Amino acid sequence: MEMILEATEDYDSMADVEEKTERVLRTWLTTFRGLGLLSSMLPTEKHRYFILSLAYASSNWNESTGGPYSTEKIFDTVKYVYENCPGKEIPPSCTSSWCLV
Repeated sequence: MEMILEATEDYDSMADVEEKTERVLRTWLTTFRGLGLLSSMLPTEKHRYFILSLAYASSNWNESTGGPYSTEKIFDTVKYVYENCPGKEIPPSCTSSWCLV
């Protein structure tokens, strides 16, 4: 809630507030803390792939190369794949149009 309130500070128009709020929420949705909401907004096919990716990364975690196991590290690893492999990106409609399109 705090991030939304911050988006309402120092603005010239309602469009500024909307733009800042969208940017802040888009960023938050792709963090470990925003995963729950994002996964509920993803289309079923993408959601399944994302969950399977998390499960695969978790079950195959190698502490000698990835360091100590943590759920956040698993998330960061899967997120890295989504951000750096063409065709596996988080759908733009989920991070900019809130999956309503």
